[in-house]
Amino acid sequence: RFSWDNAWISSDDGVYGTAIPQMYAVVAWNKLSVKMGHFFTPIGYEQIPVTQNFFYSHSYCHTYGEPFTHTGVLATYEVAEGLNVHGGWTTAWETAFDNPVDAQLFLGGVDVPIGERLTFSWMVSAGRLGERWGIDFGDLYMNSFVIKFAINERWTYVFQHDLGLISNTGLQMSNGQWYGINQYLFFKINDCWSLGGRFEWFRDDDELLVPGGFSLVGTDYYALTLGLNWKPHANLTVRPEIRYDWANGRFTTRPFNDFADREQLSGGVDLIFTY
Repeated sequence: RFSWDNAWISSDDGVYGTAIPQMYAVVAWNKLSVKMGHFFTPIGYEQIPVTQNFFYSHSYCHTYGEPFTHTGVLATYEVAEGLNVHGGWTTAWETAFDNPVDAQLFLGGVDVPIGERLTFSWMVSAGRLGERWGIDFGDLYMNSFVIKFAINERWTYVFQHDLGLISNTGLQMSNGQWYGINQYLFFKINDCWSLGGRFEWFRDDDELLVPGGFSLVGTDYYALTLGLNWKPHANLTVRPEIRYDWANGRFTTRPFNDFADREQLSGGVDLIFTY
């Protein structure tokens, strides 16, 4: 968000340019690997690369409550098959190699297999957000855990919970917390077709993250998404979906349709070609 991204802007209007979302190296020895550089976040269930997500749209937790990228060092040690421990240091979220505020954050967690069908993953980003222009950006704590349960060969259930908190900042309006729950249910019809559903709740307690809330006591955001994945070829995926969003909060919580409505019905579809 600072000079790393801006340096690649090449258009006269300052909007379009080249992006380098990741630039890192990995060194490994036996069961230990260390990633160094600028890389996508391991936090949460939904991922940055579209090929790793079932749905065309993203959840509120992913869009507003989680980091997209980190810059730093992350070590991973495989204790046993499927049991991994992660730990490292990063700068502030989305700042790449700049770190202009001198942020110092811990990034780590665990992946735990529980039987043959159940896995548990927990990741956390926490520490000092730094200071610049005489402003203290305070302390950050954000964690996410994901439970994946393969019910059988066709059905899969995923549960995710996020919690984030920014405190001790120099600006009172920059303090706040957020949390949410995502639930996913997937059904594999056959090798070409899969059906998925996602129900989510996201709470922006202090109107810190989601634009358009403007409620004095925070806003609850809900969304129900139904989608299909069609894979007529190993390198081709079509993802249609329909989504219904609504928000509850006192006073002027109308985040949809240019801040005119409390609810919204939308749909989308994309085509992914990999090579």
